[in-house]
Amino acid sequence: MYRDFQDHNEVFSGMFCRFPQPVSMTYGGQAERTLGELVSGTYFGVLGIGTVLGRAIGPEDDRVPDGHPVVVLGYDYWKQRFGGDPQIIGKTLLVNNYQMAVIGVSQPGFDGIEVGSSTKIFIPVMMEKEIIIGPMKFLTDRRSRWVNAFGRLKPGVTEEKAKASLQPFMHSMLEQEVKEAAFRNASAYDREEF
Repeated sequence: MYRDFQDHNEVFSGMFCRFPQPVSMTYGGQAERTLGELVSGTYFGVLGIGTVLGRAIGPEDDRVPDGHPVVVLGYDYWKQRFGGDPQIIGKTLLVNNYQMAVIGVSQPGFDGIEVGSSTKIFIPVMMEKEIIIGPMKFLTDRRSRWVNAFGRLKPGVTEEKAKASLQPFMHSMLEQEVKEAAFRNASAYDREEF
């Protein structure tokens, strides 16, 4: 369904997803708990956010589960925790006891999209298994609802047009949901209402 929507998308110039998650980060013998954020490979590009050092997480970092153990540091976090070290690119951090290489530092003034929350470390969403501790593996469970998805409207597209364009996609997704094992004991009424 997603591929079909992607191929026939008439309303969004770009889409991304994100999931905030506290992480344990160790560097230079010092461990701390800090706010990480799993982000899709389109996150920085759709938002138009650049880097002061290195590069941002891109689509190439977001194709294979567990395939790209990399991070982008938030600018203020880089200044505060790493003393603004210009040699930080390529250094290894332990994030949840998993080695990840620093590939970039975000531009000044950007600390994520959640008001009142300052992301310190951005990590590719495909590294979900290393970041979200627990038995559930969200990337492989189609029914899990965990990331926040965002779309940037194409120029001239209204909110109403975007909603109308999304309705067939949403309807087909719901029709598929009621065929899943989780609905096997649901009544016909519950299926219809869903």
